[in-house]
Amino acid sequence: MRELTDEKLAELEAMAKAATPGPWSFRERAAEDYMVGSIDYEWIAHVWHHEGDAAFIAATDPDTVLSLIAEVRRLRADLAAAQTEAARSWDAFWAALTALECVCPTMGDQPTCRAIDRMRKVLVETEGQS
Repeated sequence: MRELTDEKLAELEAMAKAATPGPWSFRERAAEDYMVGSIDYEWIAHVWHHEGDAAFIAATDPDTVLSLIAEVRRLRADLAAAQTEAARSWDAFWAALTALECVCPTMGDQPTCRAIDRMRKVLVETEGQS
């Protein structure tokens, strides 16, 4: 599957904005002879023998493509925000764990301190595995 880079999304967006506005539909003119057009009956494509291709072309009108591009960009922004928040949370967790470890020497061999020590060991072992 082809990667949708930012450049490719911009290229598709420019093409969609330059294309005949949708929605588009298709109809069979004769046996296995399909025409794809806008609702104003402006013909977009002529497809021979492949109804599936005609249906796909009609389904990918400019508004649909622009909506898909907007959704990809929104999801990428949401993912970036979630990754940033996860990194902040991880940093805060490590800071809290470190602070608790500083208190443990004054508490003696308490179960809480042993649990904190085990937790740190597990986290250090698994940190690079996600």
